[in-house]
Amino acid sequence: MGYCLVRTDKKDDVARFLVKTVAQLGSGKKLVGTTSYMGRIEHLIQCRCDVQRAEDCSKPSVILEAFETRVARMNVACARNVSKMPNPEEGFSELSSDLVEAAVAHCQLIVVSNAWSGIIKAYPKATVVLVRNHGIYVWGESWISAKTQAECYHYLFDAAIKLYQLGLDWSTPSHGPIGHAQKLLDADSDTSSIVKENIKQEKIKEAEELEEGEGVDETREHKAGGGVAGTGEDKVGVVEKAKDSG
Repeated sequence: MGYCLVRTDKKDDVARFLVKTVAQLGSGKKLVGTTSYMGRIEHLIQCRCDVQRAEDCSKPSVILEAFETRVARMNVACARNVSKMPNPEEGFSELSSDLVEAAVAHCQLIVVSNAWSGIIKAYPKATVVLVRNHGIYVWGESWISAKTQAECYHYLFDAAIKLYQLGLDWSTPSHGPIGHAQKLLDADSDTSSIVKENIKQEKIKEAEELEEGEGVDETREHKAGGGVAGTGEDKVGVVEKAKDSG
């Protein structure tokens, strides 16, 4: 949670403004601006947090409603206590600490709501927000659109993770080796030596299999009265060449 800095003299002004706003709720006047959420005062006073899982606590809508509920209930309580005093000024003086807390909570609500709306304004065509070490928030014109977007992003993220596990850089069109994978192959380390040794053994094995295949062909040619087969020196040369190339 971020800090909300408000000047001391401004806190009193905000507190008075909020108390007057609560007093106007019964007049039927529509509230606008930063106090528009007060128009749902009955819902905010009685509402219960719709959280089914731990992950739901990080939903923007849940967080925003929690701030709105907190501020609304604090302001209603302050307004009722002020109304019980002989005069408003005495009430403001007696309840100054509670009023200041309500004013600070209102300012924190403004910070939270502006932060979320700022993301939407900065990226109007975006349909998802990726939150580091948490997950994603997806939205759309309808639940079908949001579900489609979620499936697409799920596929892309899954593909990116698999490419990373293979040592490939998913963030570039070429999908070349990522930094640590390239260093693993190039560096003069024990792991790199093992990789090189395995490649060398594979080449030797391929050469030996090729030699065995040529031996079978040579036998068949002799039986059929064919031409002269390769000598033993040629066979040894193939294996030695494979060892040298490794």
